[in-house]
Amino acid sequence: MFVDTFLLTDGDWNTAELIQPVLWIKDIQLTDGIVDVLHGEQNLVPAAESWDGSIPDGWGWDTILDAQFNGVLIAGSIEADVNTTSEIRIKRRVKGTFRWSTMFVQPVDDLDDFSFEWYDKTAASNITYEYAYVPVISGSEGSVSVSEIGSKFNDYFIMDTDATYHLIVEALNQITYNQETAIQTTIGRKYPFFIKNGNVGYYSGSFQCVAVGEDNCQFDWEDGEVFRREFDQFLANGKPKILKDWQGNNWLVHITDAIPRSNGDHYYLPSHEISWTECGDVTAIGDLYDAGFINTDMDR
Repeated sequence: MFVDTFLLTDGDWNTAELIQPVLWIKDIQLTDGIVDVLHGEQNLVPAAESWDGSIPDGWGWDTILDAQFNGVLIAGSIEADVNTTSEIRIKRRVKGTFRWSTMFVQPVDDLDDFSFEWYDKTAASNITYEYAYVPVISGSEGSVSVSEIGSKFNDYFIMDTDATYHLIVEALNQITYNQETAIQTTIGRKYPFFIKNGNVGYYSGSFQCVAVGEDNCQFDWEDGEVFRREFDQFLANGKPKILKDWQGNNWLVHITDAIPRSNGDHYYLPSHEISWTECGDVTAIGDLYDAGFINTDMDR
């Protein structure tokens, strides 16, 4: 961009002298001087010809740097952004698609709010996502910063909003797709009528696994019973769960029925049998919000 440039050398100035009306500036170096403010603007020509030597107060649309030297060397707009930015939105879409979905909203009240962590528990394996960091400035979405992330993992995971379990040992998921149908025979027809009622269509299944804790990447067999009791309480807490596997399958489910265990071939290898039923669409913003996995449903 084209900016006006100021020459700062030996001396003590309140305001520096304008020496070049139009130059391409890559570096600014301050040496052997006492500088109160370093302020840079773009698009000043032809206004530079009538410049009265005063420095604009604060950050405007044409400001490119504004260093006040109040104990720091910050010359960017982050302090000004606190006053104009109301929130940060994290959006996501599958790479190659067009629709963005807002997954997380971070309110901005001070500088610390620009730095935060958010973990996307809803991502499926074998999918490349694009995530967008979007500031909301004066009520409108500002410039978007996009990152591409490939999601890939092994084995099975089951999680709710508070806990996540990695299930490795002897994990097996038997899946059923459910629909409501009926067969009706009549006297005058050789073949029966096929009746499909409503829009019912959901997955359910029976998941079997050996639940065992890990300590420093080693299975903790000796304290396995403590871990299994905690796992039982997790399964029975009534909260919606996300069940996912390494192939890209991803379901929003409720755990149903009793949760039996069988000892199997060894005392340390009791197998859980978990019945689950799909309770929503794991890709739908409204369903994820209702289940507590995201904190906004603005794109419901």
